[in-house]
Amino acid sequence: MTYTVIGRCPRNGNLGIGIATYSLAVGATCPWFAPGRGALSTQAFTNPDLGPAGVELLGAGRLPEEVISELRRLDAEFEYRQIAVLDRSGSAAAHSGKRIRQWAGHVIGDGVIAMGNGLAGGGVIEAMAGAFAASESLELAGRLMSMLEAGRDGTPEARSLRRATTCRSGRPSCSSTVPALLRLRICGLTCTMMRWAS
Repeated sequence: MTYTVIGRCPRNGNLGIGIATYSLAVGATCPWFAPGRGALSTQAFTNPDLGPAGVELLGAGRLPEEVISELRRLDAEFEYRQIAVLDRSGSAAAHSGKRIRQWAGHVIGDGVIAMGNGLAGGGVIEAMAGAFAASESLELAGRLMSMLEAGRDGTPEARSLRRATTCRSGRPSCSSTVPALLRLRICGLTCTMMRWAS
């Protein structure tokens, strides 16, 4: 079971990713940032080559839909993957493969993507997207945490979650080759404690 959120702050253009999952080392393999361009996250039966390839495509100015199309061309097992891409302008695209364990899917909203697999149903990610819209007054990190909490509260299997990672990039105009990242990995704690720790 995994659910992920990618969001953009309309006030300052910051991008962020939040992930909750049963799998180990999620922060090392799933979230990716292309400084000054956008963010993407991969999950399900993850292909570790897709993250760097997506970063390179975003860095070359490709749109999220184009990134998804090119990653599909590069991966013969693409129907086992789940990928979301959000660029600095708020354009978004996502893919939930047909061979991912059910339930799997995604929702794209205004400056946000919620996706998940191994869930009880689509209501989980709908609630996550709703939490982003309802928390507009918060900073981006708080909005991402609200989404993860909504996912937790809508998931009967939430007690099996073992890892959570939040990553936040700096302003998308940042010229550094390494984006400013805030990464939080906590084992065996609830989202409420994650909020306190952040």
